[in-house]
Amino acid sequence: MQSALDRLVRKDLLAKRASASDRRARCYELTKKGEAVHAAIEAQDRLNMADMLSVLSAKDQAELARLLGEMASRD
Repeated sequence: MQSALDRLVRKDLLAKRASASDRRARCYELTKKGEAVHAAIEAQDRLNMADMLSVLSAKDQAELARLLGEMASRD
């Protein structure tokens, strides 16, 4: 995991900083570049999902959303 985080830091997608509450811990956050990459991936995911769902009628899409919501709410 650490090597993956280090690569993302080197690519300026993540910023690494010391934890304010635990000097041994490190915190990571997206940089501006990382936020832009995340937004682009999310936008593409939404396009892909819309494309996949386009084969279903609006009624079937609503039913799928209902069923997925039911599955997600189960303990």
